[in-house]
Amino acid sequence: MPLYLDVPFSDKDEAKALGARWDPDSKQWYAPNKDEYPKFQKWILDSDEDEFVVDNIGSADMDVVEGESGSKPGNKPISLFNSFDSIVVFDVETTGTNPNHDEIIDIALVRVVNKQGEPVIEDEYGALIKLTEGRKLPPFITDLTGITEQQLLEEGISKDMACDNILKMLRNDNTLLVAYNAHFDLSFLYHFLNRHEKASVLRKVKMFDLLTVYKDRHPYPHKLGDAAEMYSIDMSGAHRALNDAKATFNLLCKVSKELDDLEYYINLFGYNPKYGVSGSKISSVKYLPQSYYRDKKLYES
Repeated sequence: MPLYLDVPFSDKDEAKALGARWDPDSKQWYAPNKDEYPKFQKWILDSDEDEFVVDNIGSADMDVVEGESGSKPGNKPISLFNSFDSIVVFDVETTGTNPNHDEIIDIALVRVVNKQGEPVIEDEYGALIKLTEGRKLPPFITDLTGITEQQLLEEGISKDMACDNILKMLRNDNTLLVAYNAHFDLSFLYHFLNRHEKASVLRKVKMFDLLTVYKDRHPYPHKLGDAAEMYSIDMSGAHRALNDAKATFNLLCKVSKELDDLEYYINLFGYNPKYGVSGSKISSVKYLPQSYYRDKKLYES
């Protein structure tokens, strides 16, 4: 199966220069052979996270959560931090971009609670996870994250232990799960937990994509690093899960203070209308097209 690439029009010349080919039937760019996959995957991961997606995941929806999604404004919204017993901000680093095939190698979850009206980090968890025996870490992932196979071998924990610790962080019933470009991270989290027959824990949480909020408020580009720069957030140690999770938490606090409409984005994810949703949808999330140039908020659609 060819590796199809979602390439914005502005970057088609770069894709062509790397050796991508155009498929007139599917109207997509693709990597011509498997030997060139690592080169293109590195380009994808180095590029804007909301624009480049490898669509080899499949089409069946992920049946993970229940509940309302994408509520429209009526009364004044309640602060997000007052609406949940805990908010868990998380991030993953992976061996690639396909949650069916690739693995989580670094995960972090930061649990936030409301104390006297202010969001406070109550607990945090971060760990490297060992690779499946016989699996190799692609060199471009080491270049991106700084994580090496030797680190995973010496410092990584077992997948079973990682699963147990994730479940502990998600133990509260009234929990909001937050990530930047959440569809990507949630897809990996779902498949990881599902392999341990624990994906049902995601049924009791609601989900929040901070990238969707940022795209509603600011023009392209939309990487986490761009958002951090916009709000003067330290991004030291980027592409390590705990550092990125903490930066995402800080960004959540900043955008909440800027405009407190975040409750309307619960279980509401935007996607690039040119390419559609990549891979499997999350069953309770409402997906709406979100273009670069908007005259109203996504939740007003």
